[in-house]
Amino acid sequence: RELRYTIFPTERFLKAVSVTPAELQAWYSKNGARFANPETVTLEVISASLADVESQVSVTEADLKAAYADRKDQFQQPERRRIRHVLVQTEAAAKDVLAKLKSGSDFAALAKQLSKDTGSAAAGGDLGVSTRDAFVKPFADAAFALQTGVISEPVKTEFGFHIIRVDAIEPAQIKAFDSVRAQLETQLRRDRATELLSVLEERIERRVEQGGVDLATLSQEFKLPLQTVPKFSRQGDASLSREPAFIELVFGDEQLVQRRIGGPVQIGEDAFAVIHVVDHQKSVVPALDVVREAVTTAVTREKASEAARKAAEQLAASLKQAGSAAAVAGSGWQSAGFIGRRDSAVPEPIRLAAFAMARPANKVNAAAVVTNEGAAVALVSAVRPAPPAEDIVRRLRLQALQFEQGQTALAAYVADLRAKAEVSKNLESF
Repeated sequence: RELRYTIFPTERFLKAVSVTPAELQAWYSKNGARFANPETVTLEVISASLADVESQVSVTEADLKAAYADRKDQFQQPERRRIRHVLVQTEAAAKDVLAKLKSGSDFAALAKQLSKDTGSAAAGGDLGVSTRDAFVKPFADAAFALQTGVISEPVKTEFGFHIIRVDAIEPAQIKAFDSVRAQLETQLRRDRATELLSVLEERIERRVEQGGVDLATLSQEFKLPLQTVPKFSRQGDASLSREPAFIELVFGDEQLVQRRIGGPVQIGEDAFAVIHVVDHQKSVVPALDVVREAVTTAVTREKASEAARKAAEQLAASLKQAGSAAAVAGSGWQSAGFIGRRDSAVPEPIRLAAFAMARPANKVNAAAVVTNEGAAVALVSAVRPAPPAEDIVRRLRLQALQFEQGQTALAAYVADLRAKAEVSKNLESF
C-alpha cells in the first residue's frame, strides 16, 4: 500500500493543557497506587562464602602428592600425532596422488599443488599435532593405525578422499607432577574450603534450630560479621541477593510476623546467609501533596496525549471526507512509498493501521492511530496486489534452498576447524 503519515507528538500539546486541583485529586484517587512506596524490610544478616573460609585451608606437599596419585586418570594425556594429508575430490584423483608419492614425489609439494584443503595446503598438508578426537572417525581410524612415515591408502570422508601420512607420534602419558602441581593445589584448596563451608553451614543451622539465640550471638560465636541492610525490597538487592528463595524467606510470615531468624539460605553459588527482620515497612500510597509534582506531570501528559489523539482523529476524518491527498503536500507528512505488511521502516502502529483500513477505491483512505510518541494519521492512496501465489512459493523455495546451502557450508567449515584446530582443556574450570 502507498502510505503517507504524519505524527502528532504529545509534547506539542503540553503547553495548552491545564489541570485543576479537582482533576488532580480525582485522577490520584484512581491511580494513586502507581506512586506507592514499595514494601521493604530492614535486615540483620550474617553470611559466609567460600572466599571467607579459604584462608583456613592448608595444603602440604604430602597432600599434593597423595592427590596426584589418586587423580592420575585426570592427568592422562592421550596419544597425539603429527599428521599430513592431501585432500582431493575423487578416489581416482587420490589413487593418482598415491602413485606419485610411491614414485618418489615430495608429500608437502603435492599437498601444496593438489590439496583442496586450503587451510593446510599452504603448509604442505600439515595438520599439526592432534589427538584422535580432533578428526572425523574415518580419518582418525586411518591416521591412528599408521606407523610413522607410512602413507595410507585413499580414505573417504564427507570432505572427499584423503591420502594421509603420520610424521611423528607422541605416546599417551601421564603429565608430570610438577606440571600439574599448581592446578592440584587450587583444586585441593577449593575442595577443602567447600567442605569447611558446608560444615559451618550445618553447625549454624543446628544452632538456629535450638532456638534462644539472636544474630548478634551467632555473629560472635561463629566469628562472622553482622551486617544491617536497610530498605530491602521484594526486588532484592544486588549486593546481597536477588534469588527468589531468599526473597521468599525474608518476606515470609515467620520473619515478618514472628520475627524468627531465617536460614541458612543460599545467596549465591558458594555462599549462604542467616537473616533477621528488625523492621517492616509496608507499601503505602503517599498523600497527594507529597507527590503532587510527579502526579501533575503524569496527568498533564495524559491529557496532552488525549489531545493529540483527538487532533489526529479530526484530521483523519477530514481527509476521508475530502477523499484527496492534495491536502497532505505540506510539511510534517512523511512519504513511505509502497510498503508491505512487514516493512520495518515504518513504525508498527502506523503500518498496522495502513493495512487495517479498507482499500481505497477512487479516493484516499485515512485513519488515526495511537503511537508511543502520541498519535498519528496514516493515509493510504493506492494499493498494489500481492505477487501471484506461485511467485511466493518460488521465493520460499529459494529461501529454503539458500538456507540449506548455508547450513551445509557451515557444517563443512566447522568440520574443517575440528580437523585442524589444536584444543586444550583448562581443567581448573571444571
